[in-house]
Amino acid sequence: MEKSDFLPHNRAKRGTAPLKRKERKAHVLRNLAIISGAALLAACSPGTLDGDDDDTTLHWGEARVPYSAEVGGVQLSAVADVRIKSSYPDRNYGDSDHLRVRQRSVAYRSYIKFVVTGVVGTVTSAKLALYVLNGSPDGGTVHTTSNSWSEGSITWRNAPPLGAAVGVAGEVEERRWVVIDVTDAVGGNGTYSFALRSSSRNSAYYSSREGGSGPVLFVSTESAQAEPDSGAGSQDSGEAPMLDGGVPPGPDPDSGPDPDSSPGPDAGPPQAAGIWIGPQELAKRPTSGPAWQELSKRASASCGTPDLSDQEDSTNVCVLAKALVYARTGQTGHRADVLAALTSVVNSGTYNGRALALGRELGAYVIAADLVDLKAADPALDGKFRAKIKELLTTPTHSGPSSLVECHEKRPNNWGTHCGGARAAVAAYLGDKAELARTAQVFLGWLGDRSSYAGFKYGDDLSWQCDPAKPVGINPKGCTKSGHDIDGVIPDDQRRGGSFSWPPPKENYVYEAMQGALMQAVILHRAGYAVFAAEDQALRRVFDWTHQQASFPAVGDDTWQPHLINHFYNSSFPAPVPSKPGKNMGFADWTHGS
Repeated sequence: MEKSDFLPHNRAKRGTAPLKRKERKAHVLRNLAIISGAALLAACSPGTLDGDDDDTTLHWGEARVPYSAEVGGVQLSAVADVRIKSSYPDRNYGDSDHLRVRQRSVAYRSYIKFVVTGVVGTVTSAKLALYVLNGSPDGGTVHTTSNSWSEGSITWRNAPPLGAAVGVAGEVEERRWVVIDVTDAVGGNGTYSFALRSSSRNSAYYSSREGGSGPVLFVSTESAQAEPDSGAGSQDSGEAPMLDGGVPPGPDPDSGPDPDSSPGPDAGPPQAAGIWIGPQELAKRPTSGPAWQELSKRASASCGTPDLSDQEDSTNVCVLAKALVYARTGQTGHRADVLAALTSVVNSGTYNGRALALGRELGAYVIAADLVDLKAADPALDGKFRAKIKELLTTPTHSGPSSLVECHEKRPNNWGTHCGGARAAVAAYLGDKAELARTAQVFLGWLGDRSSYAGFKYGDDLSWQCDPAKPVGINPKGCTKSGHDIDGVIPDDQRRGGSFSWPPPKENYVYEAMQGALMQAVILHRAGYAVFAAEDQALRRVFDWTHQQASFPAVGDDTWQPHLINHFYNSSFPAPVPSKPGKNMGFADWTHGS
């Protein structure tokens, strides 16, 4: 490997020529610190390596972390990291997948802790490496701070004060590692805490330990002074690779209305290809068992003619079943049926229906087009299909919101989530990054982040809201009312069962809202947005509440949902097999089931 994956901050100013491979081997001694709880990457088992790349890249959590194999003892993990937020001075974000810094009316700082043991000799170099999720002209200043904090309890109010500044990140770019010299702060064995703050109004986001590419500390002693190969600059010369070819990360959230909880990208989605699921994932799915048998049965049926204006039309999920089976088996008859259905959508004329119907129906057809690789199968049809679905984003709808987009941005209930699911599918298929970013911004607002988006129009009955003065799509963590737990309630759909009462009504509209929410979440996650972790894992908390408080597991056409929740949260909610597809999506027992 001719260039290191890590470049020391401001290396270019020193003018030091890169060491050749043989020189590195002659000069680098592996007498370096071992951080508590971290494994030396050089000792990782071969199973952690990606066979498609060279041996200088390996999986670490969900992302792949670049490193230089010739610099001994690098990649030493943080034992704790967390962000804090001024507008929620008593909230802890210890389980979040990202760190953040910003100086504005709502400010963010981040804290990182390392435990260094086993150092022999004088420390000559200590460098803090952070993986950038969203760039900023000011990546922050690193300060020393007290060790009197823990990841699970630190808040803005109780955070220890900042000490001396020991390093500056400078401008940082997304999908890059930035390495900051903190040598002045590390004197040998011991526990070291750093606080990261920014003076910029533009946020910088970094991956946390939970995000898969957490902070790393390099510690070298006097017997190991060689620098990694580098060129100019403070960041690595190439992008951090992602699985299955990589999907460009989401746009900088600070380029528009600034969100509170990252709508920015993860440091490498678990799969990159495919709006809903990719070819490599599909190739691993079974072709036997009850989930496959049910999927094959539905794929073999006659679907009928698509009707986007009929909110109860099941043709969309029938076509989706054909697309999934084709993508797994290559049965061309199923692809021909999908192309015929997509042709019907293209030729359907001017839309005449409600936004809810369009929201329920459209997304499955878009995902089906992606699954059969419509662009390669029929380029002419693909061009027409793209024009049609782009048109449908803003085409007039009646008896409610005036368009699919307005439905998503005004309705904080199942209408809005279904419209958002279709909107996300269209934006992803078209590769429209701005549209996808706006979809993520609105979705994060619905999850509970009002500083990301708060333009919804709520119904008159706010009795299920945690704070009626600040209504949200999903109640925040820890919320109670009259001594009862309403953490995770979807208030604007739960009210359909009546005003607040206990025991709570088993309201099926809650699961209807989750159908659209999960379509948005999976699509946005695959595009690189950290939505499953957002707002204290809001989507999982919905299921916590329906099961623990309402004693109401998913039934009927909602039984595909728990398979996704269990997949993304490693949970164990009841998940029937075979499941029944919903209004907009289905077959997650096969695509994402265990």
